[in-house]
Amino acid sequence: MHIAGMMKLLVATGILSLWLAGGIQAAAQDTEKKNEVVLRLELPFPDLDALTVFMARPRQLDARGHPVIIYFEGGGQEEKYAKNVMYSYFSREAVRRGYIFISPAAPCRRCTFSAKGDRYFPGLFELLTKQLPVKDKKFHLMGYSNGGRSSLHLASLHPKWIASITTLPGMLEEPRKEALAALTPLCISMHVGRKDRRFLRGQRRLVRSLRKNGREIHAVEHAKQNHWIEKLATERGANRLLNDIENGVGCPQ
Repeated sequence: MHIAGMMKLLVATGILSLWLAGGIQAAAQDTEKKNEVVLRLELPFPDLDALTVFMARPRQLDARGHPVIIYFEGGGQEEKYAKNVMYSYFSREAVRRGYIFISPAAPCRRCTFSAKGDRYFPGLFELLTKQLPVKDKKFHLMGYSNGGRSSLHLASLHPKWIASITTLPGMLEEPRKEALAALTPLCISMHVGRKDRRFLRGQRRLVRSLRKNGREIHAVEHAKQNHWIEKLATERGANRLLNDIENGVGCPQ
């Protein structure tokens, strides 16, 4: 997959709207045959530094709406890692199915989206729903490691914006009552390697806490897998995860 548009775009000028609508054909350079557009956007927020996000989407958008995945990388969630997700099996398969795939970069060191970076929400949700045809005005959150933590953290703060959460792996450090109450009605699918002791404990702790709230969630422990779950980072793994989202795996019964 090629990165087609590497530009700084400002919502205030209306340029972002034009690009998202496919109005500037240069955005599709080198991607027309793949029926996709991949962009780097710098989005302005009042009183905050601009936020860099990478977005892959079908060339033609349907006004009736597209499922939108926001994927949070692990570690410090730096820009180079957020960009690399655009090359993944998951991004490619998501766009092929008609999804819009978004990967934000942490705005500074120590500003991950489970820490100071959470200040960009729900502003990013609101901005995207104004500029894109987001199905049901809800987002599918997904993340690896610190990105899984970010997905659960943000969903617990802003549950009305969330369609589903998928962690690969993820956890809440301290599952507080307010966070558990917010997460209980949401669709949650969690994956962890059995050799990943810290996140295994964290996933099990969250599962137990949600069960006390009367929720059984989809929680998978992958044998012989470490922190990086290799079997999910494949074409087959991408299809499995997307099928789970589409089939409502992890949703309340």
